[in-house]
Amino acid sequence: MSTAADAKLPSIGVGDTITYDGEAHQVVGIEELVTEQSSIAFRLRDTCGAYKLVLAAALYADLAAAACGGSAPADTRRLDQARKRLKKKTRGRNTGPGSEGRSGSYLGLPFDPTTEPEPLHLVAVVDPADVTASQDVAPADTRRRIDYSAALQGLTQQALERAQTLERHVREVATGFPTGVVGSEPRPEYDPAVTDLEGRVQAKMGELGTSRRTLFRHLAAWRADGLWGLVDDRSKRVADPLAGLDHRIVDAILDQADAERHQSTGTYSRFRRRLAARLAISAPDLTLPPDSTLRPKVTFLVAGRYTFDNATTRRTHDRKPSKTYMHARADRPGQAVLMDSTKLDITAYDPVNDVDVKVQMTWAVDLNTRTIGAARLSPQAVKNVDAALLLADMLRPEPMRPHWQEELSVRLLGLPVGTLIDHDERFRGAAAKPVIYPETVLVDNDRVFVSDAFERGCELFGINDQSARVMTPTDKAAVEASFRSLGAKFSQHVAGYTGPNPVRRGDLTEEQARWTVAELEEFLTYYIVAIYQRTPHSALVAPAQPSRRLSPNQAYAASVTRCGWVAAPIADDMYFQLLPVRWVKIHPYGVNLNYRVHDDDILRYYARKPSPYARPLTAKGRRGGSQHGERRGRGKTLPVRYDPRDLTYAYFYAWDHHAWYGLKWIDAPDDLQPFSDTYYRTLRKYMRDHGLNHKSGPAIAQALSELQHAMDAEENWTATTRRELSILAERARAAARDRAASVRLANQEELDGATPGRRRTKRPQPSAPEPHDSAGAGSFDIDIAAARSLRVVRND
Repeated sequence: MSTAADAKLPSIGVGDTITYDGEAHQVVGIEELVTEQSSIAFRLRDTCGAYKLVLAAALYADLAAAACGGSAPADTRRLDQARKRLKKKTRGRNTGPGSEGRSGSYLGLPFDPTTEPEPLHLVAVVDPADVTASQDVAPADTRRRIDYSAALQGLTQQALERAQTLERHVREVATGFPTGVVGSEPRPEYDPAVTDLEGRVQAKMGELGTSRRTLFRHLAAWRADGLWGLVDDRSKRVADPLAGLDHRIVDAILDQADAERHQSTGTYSRFRRRLAARLAISAPDLTLPPDSTLRPKVTFLVAGRYTFDNATTRRTHDRKPSKTYMHARADRPGQAVLMDSTKLDITAYDPVNDVDVKVQMTWAVDLNTRTIGAARLSPQAVKNVDAALLLADMLRPEPMRPHWQEELSVRLLGLPVGTLIDHDERFRGAAAKPVIYPETVLVDNDRVFVSDAFERGCELFGINDQSARVMTPTDKAAVEASFRSLGAKFSQHVAGYTGPNPVRRGDLTEEQARWTVAELEEFLTYYIVAIYQRTPHSALVAPAQPSRRLSPNQAYAASVTRCGWVAAPIADDMYFQLLPVRWVKIHPYGVNLNYRVHDDDILRYYARKPSPYARPLTAKGRRGGSQHGERRGRGKTLPVRYDPRDLTYAYFYAWDHHAWYGLKWIDAPDDLQPFSDTYYRTLRKYMRDHGLNHKSGPAIAQALSELQHAMDAEENWTATTRRELSILAERARAAARDRAASVRLANQEELDGATPGRRRTKRPQPSAPEPHDSAGAGSFDIDIAAARSLRVVRND
């Protein structure tokens, strides 16, 4: 048998008649397609007048197969191989001469000359030697295709069965076997051993009663797109929800939806009115369709924007990043610790003042183990010092409570470094909660996390401080999710639960509140140690066991086994080191802190010693020069620290004695309650506005005492004053707790004997003060009526 290499292929020119695909065709044109790879194509016309554009490589492959005298299946295979290398053209109608109303084809595919690559270069005669091997490789098909196998799953059962039935007929025409299995017995009229393609087409025309052109159209669609090409076009058609709507109206709807993002939510009628006003400027010739037509289209276009939904939902959606979420990873404990503060969904109650108090929560979550390293509750608002002291809480073991079960002890944590923990006295009597030393803390842009106190605390412990992007809560997704988990597993089970938003809040929340802030803090600590740290977490997967979930304690033990244990810094005076500092001079009477004189006997010793500290920098970053014979860079000022939550005391570090000393406000009366910096600042502003001496320590102390007496009087009690007193008392309690957890003051016994008395539920009312000369240096006179309307200005 001869081969294609032995066959002599003729040169083909315009006007020649050739046999292609079993049919006689006349060559009406030869064109050179200028594409990524130049190709020569023949424009053929069959006996029915239909036009085809066939690549020269495909045409000569068909002629070579016919010249070899091979069997029909071999010819079909060779022809199919040539067809696969052919670039498919877009479908359309043939607009060639004499072909009106006729469907053109391009090797079985419809062909539209208007979509040909341009320019087209006409060729007179094509020699077989001019058809190079490069023409066998068709340019890449850049037409966008859909996933046909997935599209078939969206069809109705009736449309799918119709297409599968048609596929059996088309396959029988192409191969002679309706099922595509060569081993099966074909029907005689379709046997590929005795029939060719034209014979099988004629047999199928008689069987189905269809035209030859329809069969070839089905055959071309099946070869190009498989079963999907035989699906009825009516089943493929997708409804256009914006059909008939001018594109300018579509643009105006999207622009108006963007303009509504930061406004209060309105109704559709307002949106339509504003849309009409926008179109009156941009497209005055357009008229909005009726509501029955426009409303569904507006709903479709603004879907997912929450234009007519809650404004909070719309703002939350706007904060989502446009890119795909990326999960933050941490390979070891402390590599990344997430910190945030939020409102606790529980209302606290102060039985002394008979008032409810809102509570703010600040806590830190380790990303690797999902351990809650520390948590703090603050009344009303979080202070800068609260965020700074949260770092110290993470580095300090949680002590066991007397009423806790023994199974909550740190010895049952299962750490492989138990002997190391035994050598650390801090873990004696500690609870089973990991102590994680953070390398990096990721915080938001809340004022407490960008304050000097927090940044100074990070610098003190060698922690990297990293801020999340503004209004991007997904940067701290783990801590945001922990807030939701806290509400579902803790907050809603506590009396006084308010719900996450006003929509879910009951009308008896204040009456149901019964726990103080201190009690809520104890409940939260027990929940973290006894429940949260021992409950399997969905984000903690056991290595090599994807179906098993670990608890935060188990994940910490596994991470320590893999990465080793990092001991937290041991510093008993962390509380004092994190407090704000004020540089002062030691006078014979003590130190002056914002018109408050604090004193202790230890200051007499250090008043005669040179300061070991460099002169503090000025606001311009400079340090003063030599003054009064001082050495350059030295100064007479010393650092004194104070707690903004309780200004009754200041704290001084005696470097020769290696101890901290408490400095009491010498003008404070014995019955003066602890007070915060905001309370003190507001009182001095009140005194200044009313012409009182706001720069005299004794006058300020007496004004504080009278104001507290006045606020304690039942006839002057209001919900606001009682709430302010409750907040002050709670802040003082937190300060005392933090001070007790730190190193003991060297003069603690002396301070305990002079501690200001705690406020009683009722206090004897002072006698009316005698009139004084308002111009006197120490005169003061507080208007009780004005004091009742006094509001504390919170400014950290």
